[in-house]
Amino acid sequence: MNKNSIPKILIVDDDYTVLKDLEISLSEKNYELFTAASYKEALGILSDNRLDILITDLVLPQNSGIDLIKFAAENNKIYGSILMTGYSDEKALIEAAHLGVKEILKKPFSDTELFSAIEKILEKQALEEENKRLTEKLKQENIILSQELSKKIKDSLEIIGESPRLINALEKAQIVAQSQINCIIGGENGTGKELLAKYIHQNGPRKDKPFVEVNCAALSPTLFEAELFGHKKGAFTNANESRAGFFEVADGGILFLDEITEIPFELQAKLLTAVEYGLIRRVGDTKDIKVNVQVIAATNRDINSLVDDGKLRRDLYHRLSEGLIVLPPLRERGNDIKILLDFYLAKYEQEFNKKAKEMPKDLWEKIINYKWPGNVRQLTNFIKKWVLFGEDTIIEKSLENIFVEEPEKQGIERVLSFDFIDGTFEELEKAKKLLIYKILDKYNGNKSQAARHLGLTYQGLLKMLKKFEENGKDKTAE
Repeated sequence: MNKNSIPKILIVDDDYTVLKDLEISLSEKNYELFTAASYKEALGILSDNRLDILITDLVLPQNSGIDLIKFAAENNKIYGSILMTGYSDEKALIEAAHLGVKEILKKPFSDTELFSAIEKILEKQALEEENKRLTEKLKQENIILSQELSKKIKDSLEIIGESPRLINALEKAQIVAQSQINCIIGGENGTGKELLAKYIHQNGPRKDKPFVEVNCAALSPTLFEAELFGHKKGAFTNANESRAGFFEVADGGILFLDEITEIPFELQAKLLTAVEYGLIRRVGDTKDIKVNVQVIAATNRDINSLVDDGKLRRDLYHRLSEGLIVLPPLRERGNDIKILLDFYLAKYEQEFNKKAKEMPKDLWEKIINYKWPGNVRQLTNFIKKWVLFGEDTIIEKSLENIFVEEPEKQGIERVLSFDFIDGTFEELEKAKKLLIYKILDKYNGNKSQAARHLGLTYQGLLKMLKKFEENGKDKTAE
């Protein structure tokens, strides 16, 4: 029943006085009423209408009220029913219960009892229909999102290379995809852990279901539980409406937990329950929700040492690591650097409709022999910049500088050696920028680790980086 529609109610009783009294009582409410004095008359009304509630006396001429409820339910003519009786017929009451009759009124009953029984049924009907509407809406949103995401994933699933370690990782990924087991993907920053997770999604039976990516390091610790498991309206300040968490959104598909080791230890038991039993509970709720989610976790840290140090639950680690894949760093992939270089040069030339400047032989050799601490991500960023800006000799030289081996002094020590000339705030901002970028470099671009090192929040670090970027654009414009 739509919340804006008028409920349709049929009243059936062979006692004219009772029938009239009920009609008068219910006429005070906003209901569309039908009345019948016999089983046969009631059948005629039911054949032409689908009603919200059937209110019937137990004892009727020819057939019983139980027979009428059974007919209406089997033919999908009503949502709910109320049985009126002046008898203590235990057998009939048991049969009514089997038919799903929740409301039984013993004669004589008051108008309050009648109104209460009707409202219970209508509230339950409205709730079920709202849940159905939201479920259908979410399903359609997931279908659309899945289609769009699948296209994006297929367009970007470029796991390029032929080194034995990479091929081995892809073979394991195929097994994880087909068996739908949980998995941990390890590897340095920039090795392609997210890409491999999407590869698993696209090569398994869950490819048409949601792929939900969560950066655990970017989630606020105070809202972590609500983000993962959802929350009920009023569960905490500003919880103005109920909301599904990432596990519910990913139901039937894959939940990718990037930087899994950043999940607060106190929440890991709830995560274990969700992974092991497929049960979650929204914050502020008392009921569990069943979900079917394949969990893929990723980390760039030594997960075994975290388990040994008590920072990651051992049982959670074992449950997630049903599949364990470690992506090799680029420096250990042999000829893959040349393969990647050729592939991405062609890709970005086509993408930007721009022919890249031919690289000098000495620069090419540096690229092939460079260790690439940022791995594939660093290499692809370099190639993109080369295609776009390679003709600019100033930028070209700055790109070449990334291959110069740095002296032992790094990070804070190098920044603190910055020479102040005028002692201005501009120089202070420059030193701050150098410090932050050096710490980012130390952690291979991992912003969450850099933020902890600097004593900043993750969001605080993002704001500072955005400010540096905007200041750089302003100076360029000048």
